[in-house]
Amino acid sequence: GYVHTTTSLSDKVDFVAALRVDHHNHLEQLNYSPRAALVFKPTQDQNFRLTFNRAFSTPTTNNLFLDIVAGRIPISATLGYDVRTFGVPETGLTFNDTCAGGVQNLCMYSTFAPGQLPANGAVLWNNVLVPLALSDPKLQATIAALGMTPTQFAALISNPGANDLQSWLLRFNQEQSTFIPDAGPTAVDRMRPTITNTLEAGYKGVIADRFSLSASVYRSAIKDFVGPLRVETPSVFLTGTSVATFLTTRMVGAGIPAAIAQQIAAGMAATAAKVPLGTVAPDQHPNSDLILTYRNFGDVNLWGMDLGFQYLATDKFSLNGSFSWVSKECFDFNNDGSCTSAVDVSLNAPKKKGSFGIRFDDKVSGLEMDGRIRHSDGFVMNSGVYIGPVKSYTVVDANVGYQLPWA
Repeated sequence: GYVHTTTSLSDKVDFVAALRVDHHNHLEQLNYSPRAALVFKPTQDQNFRLTFNRAFSTPTTNNLFLDIVAGRIPISATLGYDVRTFGVPETGLTFNDTCAGGVQNLCMYSTFAPGQLPANGAVLWNNVLVPLALSDPKLQATIAALGMTPTQFAALISNPGANDLQSWLLRFNQEQSTFIPDAGPTAVDRMRPTITNTLEAGYKGVIADRFSLSASVYRSAIKDFVGPLRVETPSVFLTGTSVATFLTTRMVGAGIPAAIAQQIAAGMAATAAKVPLGTVAPDQHPNSDLILTYRNFGDVNLWGMDLGFQYLATDKFSLNGSFSWVSKECFDFNNDGSCTSAVDVSLNAPKKKGSFGIRFDDKVSGLEMDGRIRHSDGFVMNSGVYIGPVKSYTVVDANVGYQLPWA
């Protein structure tokens, strides 16, 4: 729905107002977009304005419906974890399922076993990690040197007690392709529209019949900015320390010298601690995929300025140009001095950009020529799976046209 009015307060002052209301079936609330402006026209070709405008940006199709496998973390030739980019459903993404014995009573899904499991690597120790360790030829040789068979050694280190092995959560860091410690999952709210409230003062006019100028300065307050894709599902790992302690205790108790037991345990623990054993999945996507999705972030504020001009030097020759500036191109939410983190927000646009052009147009001879140079400062891009700097660049365009006299 939309309504608009222009009211003349005097011969030189107009009041302009509008209200727009939008309903989107995947958003929770109606969106109201009011606008109000005072326009002062001292002469026919001079215009000053003061405007307040509230606008909203609907979450994109990707924000709401994306569902694409963007990569894979291989464990073996046949096993691994898909990295899936996933839009936020109307329910949001929740982690309400609980499993007794899991880290923080959380549940996980694993590429090694079907169904829902407690988020605890110990449940996969006998059937996954012990066979994995025994597949190492070096360990097989060591076991043989101890006078044991692989079956005997497997029986020795199987069936850990309830507190023998400790698990913890790590989150995949898509910028560095590594796993980093994680405090646990938090629910992802359903998407909200981005609301921008802008106050602008502007001028547009023609000076001496040959010079046109437009200028504006504005301040925008942006609420619920949509951040870039971020991994929201932590992975479950065993701690290397607990594995080494458990193995050493078992082997020493069976009569294996402590020095040898510690050496074997250290090698097995290093391997076991590197294997992601499961994914703490949201209730809305119950499988082992690592989910990258979007979040609405907090409020950001910025200033901006736009200038544009055209100068008619003669009836055939003109100059034109533009310049734009914004106060911030990046919002460093984690205060690490850069805008390359998955929790940062970038405008994906430069602070400064501008252009300058020259045009010659002779209607009588049919010849026209124009050239333009555009420059953009460098900026940080943080969008989807691409995160990194875009270098500054300059583009030059030149065109020549001629009207054939017989055509």
